[in-house]
Parts: sequence; C-alpha cells; structure tokens
Amino acid sequence: MHYVLVNLKYQKLNKLFKFFKQCYRLQLSQTKKELAVWNDMKKFFNSTGLNVGVHEKKKYVELHFRTEDNATLSFHVQTNEEFLTYNATIIGPYPQGITEDLFILSAHFNNLFRYGTVIVNVNAKEVDYVVKIDLHNILMNPEKIELFFQMHYNSSEDVLYAFNRLIQEGEAPAIIIADLLKERENRS
Repeated sequence: MHYVLVNLKYQKLNKLFKFFKQCYRLQLSQTKKELAVWNDMKKFFNSTGLNVGVHEKKKYVELHFRTEDNATLSFHVQTNEEFLTYNATIIGPYPQGITEDLFILSAHFNNLFRYGTVIVNVNAKEVDYVVKIDLHNILMNPEKIELFFQMHYNSSEDVLYAFNRLIQEGEAPAIIIADLLKERENRS
C-alpha cells in the first residue's frame, strides 16, 4: 500500500514538473525554442545508438539505413524557426521516361497520407518523402520526436517499395497502391 501511494505521488510530481517545463518553454524566444528542439532532437538521436551525422551550423541530422531488399534510405532531419522536418530521399536519380508515372504514384500517396508529402523533384531527378511537424508540437512534447521519426521511417519503407516496384517492374501506379493497401489491411 505504501509503495502505491509513493508511486502516485511520484507520478503527480512528474506531471507537475512536465507542466512547469512546458510553461517555461512557451515563454522562450523563437530562437531559444528552436535551440531547445534542436537539443531534444540531438539527445534522441544520440540515445538510439544509430550512426548519425550531426551538423550543428545548419541544425540537421543525417542518417542512412539499409532496407530488407538492400536499398539505402537516406534521412535528413532538420529544425528551423517553424518546423521539425523529416526528409527521406526515396529515389535519386530516377531513369528517363517515367516522370509521369512518378507523379501519378506520388499523388496516390499524397491522397493517402495524413502526415507528409511525396515530392517528385524533376530538376534533381529524385523523389523525397517529407513530413513537417510544427515546432511548438515538439517543443511541448519532445517524446514525439521518436514517434514521428518511427512513423516517417515506416512510411518511407512503403514509399520506397512502391517506387522501386514502379521502376524495376514497370507496374502501373494504381496497381501498386491497390496492392499496398491490401497488404496494409492484412497487417492489421
């Protein structure tokens, strides 16, 4: 019984501490808010044990992952005055003659995603998946850095799979999306 009471008091103290920390963070100048999120972001990525490149001047972190099919996903996570931006380079450079299908497939994804946008950059000949989270959302809840990164990573794998299927197999974008939706339904 004594342990339960102590635990309840500890939980209440934690909530009170979090509340005061949020109040403090709200009153910070915009520059200091960005710095606080930047420090939270570095703390998270350093705690993961992943091999990350930290670029202090431009306030971004760079990571590279190998997927199950041996493709490489490159991530670029950056803070600025308004957003915490997660960017994954899905394909780059892509082959000639498939630009229209790339736009169609990206439009299908953009209609499905609640967070983020798949962007076809014709100048750089690459496809990116970008998620922008309001800086205040992260400022008040630093634990969301991990949540959004995990969500971005999982979605990026689906986007990479779909675009690789388009390029390597020449499958129609509508078929790719239908198969992906069916697979997602089977997972849940």
